[in-house]
Amino acid sequence: MLQSIRDRATGPIAWGIVGLITIPFAFWGIDSYVSGPTNPEVAEVGGVEISQGQLQRAYDQQYQRLQQMMGENFDPDSINNAQLRRGVLESLVREELLTQHVRNAGYRVSDVTVANNLRQQSAFLEDGSFSSERYRTVLARSGYTPAAYEARLRNALAVDQLQQGMTNSAFVTDAEIDAAARLEKQKRRIQYLVFDTERLAKSADVTKDDIQKYYDAQPARFSTAERVRLDYLEIDKAKLPVAKNPDDAVLAAMYEAEKQSRFTTPEQRKARHILILAEEGDEEASKAKINDLRNKIKSGSDFESLAKSHSDDTGSKDSGGDLGWVGRGVMVPEFEAALFSLPEGQLSEPVKTPFGWHLIRVEEIRERQMQPLESDEVQKVLLDIYKEKELAERFQQLTKRLDDLAFDDPDTLETAEDELNIKLKTTDWLERESTEGLGQHQQVLDAAFSPTVLNDRENSSLLKLSEDRYLVLRISDYEPARQRPLKEVRDDIESQLRMERGLAKAQELAADAVKAMEAGESVGSVATSMGVSVNAPGWVERDDAQLDARLLTTVFSMPKPKPGEHSISSGTMVDGNQAVIVLNAVQDGDPGSLSKEAREDIARRLSARIANVEFRIYEAAVRDSMDVNIHEERLQ
Repeated sequence: MLQSIRDRATGPIAWGIVGLITIPFAFWGIDSYVSGPTNPEVAEVGGVEISQGQLQRAYDQQYQRLQQMMGENFDPDSINNAQLRRGVLESLVREELLTQHVRNAGYRVSDVTVANNLRQQSAFLEDGSFSSERYRTVLARSGYTPAAYEARLRNALAVDQLQQGMTNSAFVTDAEIDAAARLEKQKRRIQYLVFDTERLAKSADVTKDDIQKYYDAQPARFSTAERVRLDYLEIDKAKLPVAKNPDDAVLAAMYEAEKQSRFTTPEQRKARHILILAEEGDEEASKAKINDLRNKIKSGSDFESLAKSHSDDTGSKDSGGDLGWVGRGVMVPEFEAALFSLPEGQLSEPVKTPFGWHLIRVEEIRERQMQPLESDEVQKVLLDIYKEKELAERFQQLTKRLDDLAFDDPDTLETAEDELNIKLKTTDWLERESTEGLGQHQQVLDAAFSPTVLNDRENSSLLKLSEDRYLVLRISDYEPARQRPLKEVRDDIESQLRMERGLAKAQELAADAVKAMEAGESVGSVATSMGVSVNAPGWVERDDAQLDARLLTTVFSMPKPKPGEHSISSGTMVDGNQAVIVLNAVQDGDPGSLSKEAREDIARRLSARIANVEFRIYEAAVRDSMDVNIHEERLQ
């Protein structure tokens, strides 16, 4: 049976199947009829444009990362899309700024460094080793070609050189570590009084006249904004059912189309190398050094030991020059030609590349292999590809059909609901300035309050919330702006006035308590006269979990008292209560009691903080020196 499938999968029928599967995805997308063919710039950095398409791709990737991180707890309506989009754009601007800066400053990253980094990325490893096939597959799913990804990686590594240079140059002295330890481990002995705002609010006097005056003075506060409730039909790609498995003939046809690029593992070679950088103006010295090392290896010296002590490739020297498994297209041509001409176990002649002179030894050879159609791994990959493409095509068809039906029958969404078998949903009340639920999508609000939807009560056009989420909407209910009557808001006003007066009274009592203590009265006598208790937790530390967080912040911001005296302050607690704090004594931490590990931890954190501040200042200076133009009106 499998043989007959293979026979049929090599003719025009097979290519017809593959064509039907791939053509829609190669040439058309949903945006082609929703957004049109334009791809305007949203920002310009030093003459380089950042397009709407680039922003959308980066946004979608970030959105997907959030989905993966939050799993089942992910709620699309909890994402502030405008804020997320702006953050993604700032990241793109920052990346372009730093990329241009390091390029102009002369930072360079070698092919060897890029290759070493690629081989260490877990996404590209299979059984602990770099897989060229997995590399291509992962990049394809992320929308990258190898050349584009490697160019971006090279830029990132160059920026990392700059950042690491600052990080590695940041240092802290022993005196700074001691000072930080004294502060971090400091203890403070306190007492404090609490004036209960809520209790005072309950006893506050609020009259009908007070309520009326408050209402009359703030009419806008008690006016309801114009608002709508929306019916909508949504197509979310993530919630569409997965397709059933296709016939064997379809998978066989896909295999024939993909086997050379996706299911063939090119020849790979596990190798070690020693690099001697070309010395400027003294080519012969570098060549003599590499020849000397080769002679030593041929005479029995250990290759790995010589690599550790002599190689100039910082990425591989510590592992004895180990390059791992290397495929074609990774190294520079001169290196690759030598590597793939060597028999297993043989040492090369000195090889000259733009980086210097190399000695290469092949440790092991993996011949080119093609995975058979019958293998479980191939079947799984083919099914994944098929289902992903089928889902994308179905999503596109459903979305386009929803757009057509909403347009053809503009007075109802029931026609589309019945034909597409999509459940009609209704929002909560939304105002023009809403920021929750669908209201966080400006395009939804713009459509909801547009003349066509609001006044003519027609369906909206198809709205794009993300690459994988579209909807159409119509008005379900509408309320014009109005002044709320006093009887409707009386209780709210009374509660507000009581809380304001309770807070004012608590602050007044706290101020009186501070004055009394500053005049010489003891904490106990002030507490007794005011009818509150003295809280005496004694010595507290910065991370004391038993103490109110805002109170703790106030405690450690108070001035250190002189011997025999105390400091007094007041502040608001997390629950809104007012506190009066008496700081009796301060005991600094003892740097000498720190373990070696604790001391190193403080040094690391201080150094990282200094380096981060310095890099942000440097980055701001780079931005000031370049032209950055962001088109705010195109960020929606």
